Amino acid sequence: MAREALVKWSLKYHDGTRSEPRMDDEVGSLGSMIAYYLQPMAHRGFSAYNVCKSLLMSVPQRRRWLQEALQAVASAPTESQLLQAALTVLRAHSPAGGDVGEEEGEEEEEHLLRTFEEIQYLIEDLDNANNLIPMNGVEVIASYLDHKKQSLVRSSCELIATATQNNPKTQEAFLAMLPRLLTILNDRSYPSSVGVKAVYAVSCMTRSYTPGVERLLSLDGLATLRLCLGADDTKMVVKTLFILMSYFSPAQGEVRGRLVAELPTLVPELVSLVRAGGSDEVKGHALSTLVTMATHHQEAVLECGKEEVGLKSALTDLAEIWSSEEHEEELRDIKRLLDTCFTA
Repeated sequence: MAREALVKWSLKYHDGTRSEPRMDDEVGSLGSMIAYYLQPMAHRGFSAYNVCKSLLMSVPQRRRWLQEALQAVASAPTESQLLQAALTVLRAHSPAGGDVGEEEGEEEEEHLLRTFEEIQYLIEDLDNANNLIPMNGVEVIASYLDHKKQSLVRSSCELIATATQNNPKTQEAFLAMLPRLLTILNDRSYPSSVGVKAVYAVSCMTRSYTPGVERLLSLDGLATLRLCLGADDTKMVVKTLFILMSYFSPAQGEVRGRLVAELPTLVPELVSLVRAGGSDEVKGHALSTLVTMATHHQEAVLECGKEEVGLKSALTDLAEIWSSEEHEEELRDIKRLLDTCFTA
């Protein structure tokens, strides 16, 4: 609780214009001194009470000031209040605000990134994630998808992912941001660090949520995901494969027909990942995705079995290269695909 109180004071008073507070400040000295002296020590495990006591003894002329600080720590805010305070900070610097948010200095950018981290910590709790909706936090977080600072775009994507993971309520609330996320993935000017978080956000927003998959299909989002399969970043490719595997599980019954129609394009691309000289991690996830498709969709079995696709030769080549000890799971997937797709 002491940590949360210190964060509250930091959010309320720290203005990001100087590296340390001045003792003679008439405005905001209490908050800035708490943020500067107490928060770093609290993060390192020191008791807030002992920190204040130490400062009290070393600076007796500030006795009343530090007693007030102790009272602030003792009356720690609720997580809901902390979340509201952090959103207020983001709202003040949002690109949607007009006059601010587009040309943040390095110090202000770091302050905003810390604020994103605090929200990230808070919304790991389901109730706090749902509180983003009545607090109008959805719009605030989503506005940073349009920020010129790529680090803040990345943080926005990560927050969206955390807020929407396995949570239909927030998936519905954030779904309007799906077109913007797909635009980011189609824009090669963004570094892979942003792309990975954007794929993660798309995954969490749509996975096991039929309206999300339907919306993605209506936006030709599978074309975007296929583009991600060709990325140089292994994490992006693996996360994309995970999305596809989830889409083709039985849970996506209502959109089955539209997904199956994509198999003639998707299967050859997955086979190319199996055959390519990329990482074993990518090959393993591509195999798992093909197994999921072939297990639940007869149409996938037919596509995998086509001679021109080249899956059988790719599987037999891998089986000869991989040892049983290091690739036990992958070899099981190879056997399953051979038995499912190539047994007369």
